[in-house]
Amino acid sequence: MKLYTGIDFPINKCDNVGLPQFPAGAMENYGLILYKYQLIPYNEDTMTTLERVEAARVICHEVSHQWYGDLVTARWWDNLFLNEGFAAYYMRYLMGKSFPDDAEFVDTTMLSLDREQALKQDAGPTTHPLIAPDGPYFDKITYKKGSALLRMLSDVMGPEVLQAGVQHHLKSHEYGVASHVDLFASLTDGYKCFSRVFYDDESLKSVLEKIRTEDVPIGVKITLVGDEVALIERQETKGLPYSYDRLLNILTSVYNTPSTNDPSFTLADLVLPQMEFFASLLRDSIDAPLINRFFNKAFGKVYRSSLWTETTKAWNANSFKYAFLPYAVKHSVGDAPEMAKEIYKTIYNNCMSRQSKNGTSWCAGVPTDIHRAAYCGAAKYDNEIASNFASLMNFYNGEVQVNPYFFQEYRALMEGMACTERASQLRIVIRLFLSSPLKPTMLFDWLKANPKASDALYSYMKGKPESIAQYEGLSAYLDTMTYNWRSTRRLQQYMELHNKVLELVPNMNDATKKIFLKYEERIKKNIEWSEKHMPAIMRWMYDNLVVIGRDPWTKRLSGIIRPERYDVEITPYIPGSGKYYVHRNLTFDGNVKMTFTVTAETSEIVVNAHRLMINTDSVVLQKDRNERIEVSSTEITKDYENGILTIPVVGKLSPGNSYTLSISYFGFIFDKPFHQGADINYNFYEFNGKQGWIFTTDFEGGPGSRSLLVCCDEPSYKAKFKISVRHAADMTALSNMINTGTVVSKDGWAVTSFKESPVMSTYLLAICVGHFASLSAVSESGVLVRAFSWTGMEKYADFSLKVMAGTVDYMTKYFNYDFPLSKLDMVALPQHADAGAMENWGLILGNYKSLMVDMDYADANALGRVAIVLAHEVVHQWFGDLVTLDWWSDIFLNEGFAQYWSHYGMTHTLPEQKGYMEHYRFISTTKALINDCKENTWPILSVEGGLFTTAAYLKGSALLNTLSNTISAETLQKGLRKYISNKAYGNVKPNDLWDSLTKACDEDKVKGWNGKNLDVATLMKAWTTEKSFPILKVEHNLKTGKVTYNQESCLGSKNSNITWYIPVRSEEKGRDGEELNWFYGRDGSSPWWTMSYPPRRVDNVRRTAFVRMKYDTRTWASLVRSIHIAKDPITVGTILDDAWFFLS
Repeated sequence: MKLYTGIDFPINKCDNVGLPQFPAGAMENYGLILYKYQLIPYNEDTMTTLERVEAARVICHEVSHQWYGDLVTARWWDNLFLNEGFAAYYMRYLMGKSFPDDAEFVDTTMLSLDREQALKQDAGPTTHPLIAPDGPYFDKITYKKGSALLRMLSDVMGPEVLQAGVQHHLKSHEYGVASHVDLFASLTDGYKCFSRVFYDDESLKSVLEKIRTEDVPIGVKITLVGDEVALIERQETKGLPYSYDRLLNILTSVYNTPSTNDPSFTLADLVLPQMEFFASLLRDSIDAPLINRFFNKAFGKVYRSSLWTETTKAWNANSFKYAFLPYAVKHSVGDAPEMAKEIYKTIYNNCMSRQSKNGTSWCAGVPTDIHRAAYCGAAKYDNEIASNFASLMNFYNGEVQVNPYFFQEYRALMEGMACTERASQLRIVIRLFLSSPLKPTMLFDWLKANPKASDALYSYMKGKPESIAQYEGLSAYLDTMTYNWRSTRRLQQYMELHNKVLELVPNMNDATKKIFLKYEERIKKNIEWSEKHMPAIMRWMYDNLVVIGRDPWTKRLSGIIRPERYDVEITPYIPGSGKYYVHRNLTFDGNVKMTFTVTAETSEIVVNAHRLMINTDSVVLQKDRNERIEVSSTEITKDYENGILTIPVVGKLSPGNSYTLSISYFGFIFDKPFHQGADINYNFYEFNGKQGWIFTTDFEGGPGSRSLLVCCDEPSYKAKFKISVRHAADMTALSNMINTGTVVSKDGWAVTSFKESPVMSTYLLAICVGHFASLSAVSESGVLVRAFSWTGMEKYADFSLKVMAGTVDYMTKYFNYDFPLSKLDMVALPQHADAGAMENWGLILGNYKSLMVDMDYADANALGRVAIVLAHEVVHQWFGDLVTLDWWSDIFLNEGFAQYWSHYGMTHTLPEQKGYMEHYRFISTTKALINDCKENTWPILSVEGGLFTTAAYLKGSALLNTLSNTISAETLQKGLRKYISNKAYGNVKPNDLWDSLTKACDEDKVKGWNGKNLDVATLMKAWTTEKSFPILKVEHNLKTGKVTYNQESCLGSKNSNITWYIPVRSEEKGRDGEELNWFYGRDGSSPWWTMSYPPRRVDNVRRTAFVRMKYDTRTWASLVRSIHIAKDPITVGTILDDAWFFLS
């Protein structure tokens, strides 16, 4: 201070005295400073770095007062900040000069401890002017705002100019008094705003991106967190809307920077309480596991094991460990739990080796800054015999006896024991806290982050209501017990306890009654707050901490639960006539009642649910529709990686009974239709230019139907659906079945109900709500066909109707099986999760570009694309919807069939386009051949992956074409008719198809390569379970003069051990018609595949086999001379395409 002020200390001594029972923190008496003893000594065995910093802060503050307050004294109490504000500011200066290695730490803590706290109070009801005529105010305005304003002046004026002004002020008024007017006369006018900075969404996004990619100064990040918290508080106070997304994004960005070597304590001191706030919202719910994911996302990059073992004297590094590591242990950040146990093992061994009975402070042997984290880990992750907790209690009992003045170590031991989650140990902790002389608020605060503590406190109070009601720390006790409670179940639980206490303590005083009522109201407010804000917060959690979806979900259900029927009501909240609170926008409410049986005795219900907020209080299980069965609602768990919900049952469920499970929940509508699941679409009306909104679903991939309702979301779990949709009354609701009526209710809402569906797979469920108009027709086979789109676009659906109706008639007649539903709808959407469409049973949904055309402007390509897509989805109504694959590895049974028969459906409807369709099939097969010769290709049937690929679609279609040309179209038709009739409303595997076709071959005497009736399964095995396809190499042997054939995989040596049974159709000069011959083995195994040169035939006529023909130079020359043998353009195209492929 002498160097800074230019004024010597005016007294020849400065005494500092610590008193054991001093009433205040300290008093700056001129030359004789008095302190509360516990604030100024530093015991390295018990005290942490932060406590060392606090001691330095107090001393530097009082020493600063010798100049600011004692040498020059405020003229009157309204100018108290001239004493306290100056001392608060210059204590930081003194600390930075005294500990230069920690100067940055000192400066950044000023931002959080002074500036942030001052800003918060200065925006609240207790604020007042810094110059306060009705003072004095010994509060944060006087101390911290005063300090922050001096820092602001230093930033603007420059530290040298400020120093010169302060020197002038002190010298002008030494040994006298001064006012703020005197101070300002000594300083240069000018200031940097003492204010908040609020970014708009785009600006904030840019700042966060810069933090993640380049980083920014620590002060910017500290201010960013503080300002955003202040913005939320301001908006909430004013009743204005705000989003927690912004704060969540900030919290998970500020430590995810390129440099993570020296994480800031000051920033952590702001971030960690906000992280805990969000954790408290989830801790008492089934989504509590997301807390650990949240902390790992925020701190996973900055955490490292060496935080536990590296030693340093830097205040920032040690303070960060002290603040952060207990959170890391509690929330399993990295290997923190394991490291905590290892550190405690070290402490234990060190103290046991020295036979300690006097606590741990003198024998721990590890830095004090990590003690409480180590003790927490030891208690939370204790071994089976609970030896850690027992040793912690012994250490505590010793420590509390030998260190009454240095309480830091036994307090750390108590805080560590508060991490235990065992009920018996928590009872010990509660008893310890109740008898402790320490402040109840501090003690019970340690239990708030313990997920088991609230129930332990409840049980303890339930057992001893009278003693707890009379406890002086009752408010702290109830505060912790109800801290995480925000459900109706918890409110009822609290009210029952409250009533019991009132019965047992009839003479309870009014103050105690008010305390009980205070926390009852707190729970009610928590419930109200959660209903308003949790939808948006949980959307962020699911979007950022949980997988969006999988293609497909790989973990399968056990098969014990067998659904028979779902009664489902969905309420989507999208802009329309229906009124709802803004926080519900783009969410939906759901209620499902699943009727099911079990195939084996079980004590749990395992079903699928994903991205759904389950109301566990709503879960109701009944047997035979009336007998209530208890479920363990507090033990319900989610498997986020697999979208599985497990509901424990009290007792057993047994085969032979019918059960119903009812659940209420809410879910989230994606704001972009690119994730599948429940999506939003938007449109603009041609007639008025206004925007409209559409709710739609797509469940074949991504999140799946488990993101709309609790269900068994696998293709093999077929059940009936009874759907009702509550929607804006000015909109139309559509689903798989025809609607049975719409009832309009108040506030702009309506409910549309739909006829019960036949049994179907969950992925085929569909709901669509919007402002729709439609065109309708009835097919020749009597099916109502409707084409919907947003109002004004339906005029482009006439062509769509024609293709849909025609394909329905073709499928009905060709396969001799009527369309099983009463209607078939199509909705053309402005956006859709994929570029094509989805074959939901009775309700095809897709992108308008693939489902409608403007006949005035469409070219042949546009017409062909729309016709193919529509026909494809109509074919699915039989192959995929009526007869459904058993698992996604067999997707060929859906997509290969839809791809193949869509050509026939279109040709039936538009017979004049037969040539176009032949060309389209040729192009599709060409694409399949190109893709199937790449290293990353997949087999048609694969359990490893590659499901929705060209192999399943295009290669699958090509192989059906091969089958048709091998066994004849008539035999294929016969086999597929039986396949459909036998497997209707069921699930199939490839062998079901092969068996049906083999039986048809037996009936029609279709022979295979061995002269026996064709075994289709054997024929198709290599084609469907192996990668790639065969190349038939045609070569002229100059020594023998013969032309020979050989097969090899298009992938060459990487697939060299595979051979295919190849049915090859050929045309030979001098013969009429085509001839079918089998090629099997390496060389064909038949004289047909050896001939004299030059050959006079063309093989693979009409590309009926999924192969390529490769000719050597001499056989190619011969083929060119004989190409006139080919009678059709497809064969010529095949020859040229194969040649170009090998040339390329």
